[in-house]
Amino acid sequence: KDLRPVSVLSTWWRAWTSALVRSTEVRRWIDKWAPEYFYGGRAGRSPYDYLMAMLEGAAAGKYLGTAELSAAFDYVVPGNAFRVIRWLGMPAVFGEVMRSVWSNQRRFLQLGCFMHDEEEVVGCSLPQGDALSMVANMAWLTAPARAIEAKFPATEQVVYVDDRSWISPTPS
Repeated sequence: KDLRPVSVLSTWWRAWTSALVRSTEVRRWIDKWAPEYFYGGRAGRSPYDYLMAMLEGAAAGKYLGTAELSAAFDYVVPGNAFRVIRWLGMPAVFGEVMRSVWSNQRRFLQLGCFMHDEEEVVGCSLPQGDALSMVANMAWLTAPARAIEAKFPATEQVVYVDDRSWISPTPS
């Protein structure tokens, strides 16, 4: 079985990042660069909106596909995510705090009731449960999504966090 260290961040950090991502300033910033078909991490959108887009495609007789990136958060290098977010225009003060937390992750590995007594330094992974990780994941997927959009204009993409789906008028 694939074992991976999952992070549990401070309740205060999670509350702060959640409030930050819900702020008007950050929501406007996300709306400037995130494609309309990105549903996760967007104000006023839910998993049900994602599901409805897929069901409407099926009802219209189109072809559906999906690819779940099960370890999407695990393989993003925090420094790279930070650079993408800064390139997209995130205010520097938020980015510096985020980079500091993400670049200094320490985890204790646990299996059942056994826990390793030494911390593990994590160099590659976005912390799950962090609202800013959701934004970073969206930012990270924006360029590939735009490339797909340009190459296959008749295909509609539907992206919810690490679930990438598409609706196409043809099977190929």
